[in-house]
Amino acid sequence: VGVNYSIDRDAPSVIGVDVPTNGTYVAGQNLDFTVHLSENVQLNTSGGSPRLEVLLDNGQTAWAEYLSGAGTSALMFRLTVITGQLDTSGITVGNTIQLNGATLRDSVGNDAQLGLNGLAPTDGVLVDAVAPVVSSVVSPADGRYKAGDVLSFSVHASEDLLLSGSPRLVLDIGGATRYAALVPGGNSSILIFQYTVQAGDNDANGISVSGNLDLNGGTVRDAAGNDLALTLNGVGTTSGVIVDTVRPTATIVVANNALSVGETSLVTITFSEAVTGLELSDFSVEHGALSNLTSRDGGITWTATLAPTVGITNTGNVITLNNAGYADAAGNAGRGTTDSNHYAIDTQRPMATIVVADTALAVG
Repeated sequence: VGVNYSIDRDAPSVIGVDVPTNGTYVAGQNLDFTVHLSENVQLNTSGGSPRLEVLLDNGQTAWAEYLSGAGTSALMFRLTVITGQLDTSGITVGNTIQLNGATLRDSVGNDAQLGLNGLAPTDGVLVDAVAPVVSSVVSPADGRYKAGDVLSFSVHASEDLLLSGSPRLVLDIGGATRYAALVPGGNSSILIFQYTVQAGDNDANGISVSGNLDLNGGTVRDAAGNDLALTLNGVGTTSGVIVDTVRPTATIVVANNALSVGETSLVTITFSEAVTGLELSDFSVEHGALSNLTSRDGGITWTATLAPTVGITNTGNVITLNNAGYADAAGNAGRGTTDSNHYAIDTQRPMATIVVADTALAVG
């Protein structure tokens, strides 16, 4: 009697491939693929481990490595997303199982056919493991800023951002730490931060911006959930952003403090810093008038001519300056009034009276 035997020349083949659920995957998340074969297969990994090729944007190649399933008809492969991987249009899976030194056979030794038949669509499987970065920071225009002025900063990111909490920029103004607050208004790739200059803020050498964004307990992420890299790249120069909240002050000196008929005096007005807007109408003059108001040093020192009123005798005269009439380069006006030194005026000419005692004179 002959021996019964069977013949199996049918190689196992792939009949379908399950792909990850549509969505965007970030660093640390897994893309799992299940390859279904026509029969149970035996896997020998002594020479290597099989894998699936996954193509990403910009020619990046990633690998879904074998995970489990030997001895069954379903093999699982897993790609764990790592930082820097990106695919915004849907991943592409290679056409075959790459044995990578392994063997894949059925129980009688037929090598499996490696073509990936029945591969499900992957155009909705996206990868975004690229953290958004700050590409540039637009600083306030050069100039002098006074109390109440707003310093505005535009932070430009590499992609649209989603925010929570109150992130802020850290500023150094004259050695003091100040914070520019986020201006609410939608999610985009440009974030606006503002700081309102306060009385007492002063920086004659230009403010500076910290090298990193301060989350202040909040979050800044892209739509996929990648945290923004906090380094502030491309910060615009701030050496010309001067903060000046000090009001200018004045002193007034009348050179000739005892004026008589026909005399005038030089009046010198000296300010703590250069000012503009000073006019004769800003002065009140007791028993006199000012003229020829001018400055020859850019607005720090001013001179005028005082002419006293005719026919006056008075010893306690002053010139009073309304300090609201002028301002420094930052726009700080003076405060209150300033008086000059006292000066005396005697412009009343002496007069004589003649009395003839005997108004009817005879001989001798």
